[in-house]
Amino acid sequence: MEQDTYRTALAAVQKICAEKGEADAADIAKAVGLSSAAAEAFVRQIDEDSFANVIEIDLCCGEEYIVKGLTEQGRAFLGKI
Repeated sequence: MEQDTYRTALAAVQKICAEKGEADAADIAKAVGLSSAAAEAFVRQIDEDSFANVIEIDLCCGEEYIVKGLTEQGRAFLGKI
């Protein structure tokens, strides 16, 4: 994912979490115009980068990820120009 798209998606996560308290891949995909698969990969990436507080929910047919908000690192990354 390009850095501009990554930053845009991260900003969308911050906004969605401020409004709803949490975001999932579908929320992010809709807000940024990503495919479902790209949004899911993005959520896993921001978790790996320690930019967001992500909860993994194991379901019978796979897993779902819920983003509860950005970490201090994630907010600092957004603040960089």
